[in-house]
Amino acid sequence: MKNVINTENILVFRGECNMNPKIILVLLAFSILFLASCTNTSNPNGIMVGNDTDEYGCKPSAGYSWCESKQKCIRAWEEDCPETT
Repeated sequence: MKNVINTENILVFRGECNMNPKIILVLLAFSILFLASCTNTSNPNGIMVGNDTDEYGCKPSAGYSWCESKQKCIRAWEEDCPETT
């Protein structure tokens, strides 16, 4: 074959691509990994993590709980909730 050069067991067609074949393979590998990371990986029971709210609108999965005295959702390790009397 006159128009084909075999470089390190990789065929490169002369005149169509002047890039190093190793660079092409690395770019192809990263492209495949990127596309594979875009697949849907939902959990088996179909519930999305963080898609929960309690009766006050707080998200327990994110660590929020209702503070009656402040009348808002808080994270206990970030903010104190004084007890009401």
